[in-house]
Amino acid sequence: MDNRIFLLINKARHTLYQHMDGLMLSAIDVPVAQVTALIALEARNGCRVKDLGVFLGMNKSGATGLADRMEKNRLLMRKVDKDDGRAIRLYITAKGRDLLGKAKPIIKTENKNLEQDFSPEEMNVILRFLNKVSTKI
Repeated sequence: MDNRIFLLINKARHTLYQHMDGLMLSAIDVPVAQVTALIALEARNGCRVKDLGVFLGMNKSGATGLADRMEKNRLLMRKVDKDDGRAIRLYITAKGRDLLGKAKPIIKTENKNLEQDFSPEEMNVILRFLNKVSTKI
C-alpha cells in the first residue's frame, strides 16, 4: 500500500474530478467545475467573483473565466453591487438552480459509493482529515 499522502491526495482528486466531470457532462451537460460553483453560489448567492474564487481555491482570473462560462450558459447572472458600483455580484439563475437540483442526487449517490467500504468511525477520521487538509494548509 502506498503511503505517500500528498501523491495519493493529488491522484485521488484527479481521478474523482475526471469521474464526476464525465458523470455531470453525460447527465446534465454541465462540467463538474460549474456544478461545484453552483453549490458554492447556493450558499453564497450574491458573492463577488473574488469570494467565489477563494472558496473554490481559484485565482481571480480562473474564477472570472469560470463565471464568464457560467454566465454564457445562463447558470448565473452578474449584477452591480448596489452599495459599491465598482463591485459585481454573482447570482444563481433559475436554470442554475434547476441543474443543481439534477446534480445533487448524482453527488449523493457518488458520496454513498465512496463511503460504502468504510465504517462510520473510519468515515469520521476521513472527513476530519479532509477538512483539516482543505482548511488549514
